[in-house]
Amino acid sequence: MIDSIHAALWEWFSQCSAITKLFFNFSSAKDSDVVISTAGDSLVDDFIDGSQRRRYAFELSRYCPISFAQNDTSNIDMLEDAQAIAEWVEEQNAAGNLPALPGGRIAESII
Repeated sequence: MIDSIHAALWEWFSQCSAITKLFFNFSSAKDSDVVISTAGDSLVDDFIDGSQRRRYAFELSRYCPISFAQNDTSNIDMLEDAQAIAEWVEEQNAAGNLPALPGGRIAESII
């Protein structure tokens, strides 16, 4: 059962096939590790009925190996791997397939 925004993000990102090693707030800096790092929760709108619109800020980081070798395309490959995650997020956002949040919360977008 998803009982927190953190868990909802975890479940949502775990559906991305471009992510094979997912961590939350902490990870090693090993090749292909992807970490969801929280960056805060802030109030956007406060409504008269007591409801609120809030922004849950987070960052997604992917650790990739780097090559200093001449004529080596591996850095391009790593960039394209990271881009695949960004494209997946954009596709899910456009389709309205957003994290299922607990407690009656509704995700409006992931940007």
